[in-house]
Amino acid sequence: MKWYQSHNAVIEAFVDAPMDERGGRASNLFFEDGVLYSYGHHFPLAVPLKRNDYKFFVVNGDNYSSSTAAHRGKVFRAISQEKYAVIPFTALGSMLGDVYSRSSNYGFILARIIMNEIMVIDHTADTFEDKTVRVRNRDTGEMEEKVITEHLLGSTLFEIYGDYYLSSIDPSGKGRGLYFLTKLPRPAESIEDAYASIKPKGLNGEAYVRQGEFFFVPQEGMTKPRGIDLEKKVLIENRGRDAERWRHVATEGFRLDGVQYVRGTVRHPEHKMCSLGNVWHRVYEAQGAGTNGAIVSWSSGGGFD
Repeated sequence: MKWYQSHNAVIEAFVDAPMDERGGRASNLFFEDGVLYSYGHHFPLAVPLKRNDYKFFVVNGDNYSSSTAAHRGKVFRAISQEKYAVIPFTALGSMLGDVYSRSSNYGFILARIIMNEIMVIDHTADTFEDKTVRVRNRDTGEMEEKVITEHLLGSTLFEIYGDYYLSSIDPSGKGRGLYFLTKLPRPAESIEDAYASIKPKGLNGEAYVRQGEFFFVPQEGMTKPRGIDLEKKVLIENRGRDAERWRHVATEGFRLDGVQYVRGTVRHPEHKMCSLGNVWHRVYEAQGAGTNGAIVSWSSGGGFD
C-alpha cells in the first residue's frame, strides 16, 4: 500500500484512480480495492460505481464520529458535486436485507455490493447553508451567536437488481428534515419522475398540505354528513404499515364511502405539526412498491450528515 503525507493527498489519489491496485493510506484514512475507509473496514466512507464507469461516487452519509465527519468533509471538497451522491449506508444495508450484518466484514461486503450493483440515474447536488444559532460560551456561561454550516442532502435516483429507489430528505420532518430511502412502484428517468411515481393516485394538481407520505387536500364548504360517526384523535390510515410506528394522528375525522377526512392538526413524533384548521381535508397516501401500493422505505441508522 502506498503511503501519503496527508488525508487530502490520499483522498485526491482515491478520486483520481480509485481502482489503483496499490491502494493508499494516510494515518487513519485509507483506500483499497476501490473503497475509501475511515479508521477501518467497519466504516466505508466512499465508493466509485462500476456501472457508472467508476466516475461517480457514493459517499456514506451516516453519522459516526466527529473525526469521520471531518474525513467526509475533505471528500466533499475533493470531488465536484456532479460526481457524487450522499446516501447513508445503514439505509442501503437495511434495504438489501442486512444479510451479512453479523459478519465482521459487513462494511467491506456492503461497500462491494454498492460498488458493483448500484447505478445512479439522476441526482441533485447537496447544499451547504450557513445558519446563525445561539450557543452558551463554556468559559463565560453567556449566550452568544455562532455561525454553523448545515449540510443538506440532495436527492438520488438509483437502480439495483432491476428495482428503482429514491434517496432524499422529507422537508416535513423535524429539524433539517427526515431522511428516507423508498422503493419506487415503477422505473423512473429523473428525480422529478421519481417523485411523480409516488404521487397519490387521484391527485391531479389540487392544492395540498403534506406530512410524510400523506397528502391533505382541502374540501372547501364540506360538512360532515349526519349519521356519520366523528372520531377524535383519529389515526391516519395507511396501507400495510405498522400503525404504531407510522402513527400520524389528526384532531378529528370521519370516513365516507371508504375515504378518510380529517381537520385540526396532524401530529407525528418525527414530523413538524401539520395545521389544517377547521376545513375538512381529504386524505391521500403516496404510492409505494408494496402490496396494494403500500410504501416500502427505510431510514438511516443513527442519523445522517
